[in-house]
Amino acid sequence: MWDRHYIVNYKATGPRGQQFRSSTYFIKNTEGTLVGLMCLNIAAADMDLKAPPAVVEKLESFA
Repeated sequence: MWDRHYIVNYKATGPRGQQFRSSTYFIKNTEGTLVGLMCLNIAAADMDLKAPPAVVEKLESFA
């Protein structure tokens, strides 16, 4: 799995049941060893309210 550099646009659920659209980027040192993660979570409810319908539809097509 660590041969990849990232995982993007997956659905995740928070501890209180909130829905997120998430991406995780693997941070590696010069030898290629995983040394950290950078995670981005966008609340799906906020995305539905703020993103144009065409953007939401496109994102959902990747799921």
